Amino acid sequence: MSTGKRAGGGRPTTYRKLMLAEGERLFHLRGFRATTVNDILEAAGVPKGSFYHYFGSKAKFGAVVIEDYTNAQIELFRSWADRDGLSIAERFGGYFDDMIRDFVSSDYSTSCLLSRFASDVAATDPGLRSKINESYARLYSAYVELLGVARERGELAAGADIAGRAATILALVQGAFVVGLANRNVDYLQSVAKNIRDLAAA
Repeated sequence: MSTGKRAGGGRPTTYRKLMLAEGERLFHLRGFRATTVNDILEAAGVPKGSFYHYFGSKAKFGAVVIEDYTNAQIELFRSWADRDGLSIAERFGGYFDDMIRDFVSSDYSTSCLLSRFASDVAATDPGLRSKINESYARLYSAYVELLGVARERGELAAGADIAGRAATILALVQGAFVVGLANRNVDYLQSVAKNIRDLAAA
């Protein structure tokens, strides 16, 4: 799911924003390793010195892309979590449905950037691995918090394993789009959405 924010829906307006938007797009399509700094500069149409002025290195650039992407994902989740008129299950479901729509509208090309980074560099780059893990922890904590509300409201049993359910939802969200890259099957993604709803209501 792409999250690059562009002024007026068009092209970003500063060198930094241009590089981050194009970097995210290329990391989705090619992965971090296969994308060079020159690829980012060419796509963004900015001078080489700008990259090192703003970011210093490709690894630091990658960390900023991860941070921005995670912030956008948390913002999306909060936009559903704060809808008091919906059940907790429907808040989780709406969040995942929005992710599905974004994924399908990209012609199944922009899955979760965190899973893309994790498969690409987590085994070999301790710095980026730590950043990816931090992002997963933030999402997990947000899920735990909302599931706690479900338990308080009686939508989940008093003894429900909130931590376990949050971990399962995180795994389903991440795994669904990895599989979806290959099978391009909306029915499959919607079946995962049902499981996520069930975890927030059973």
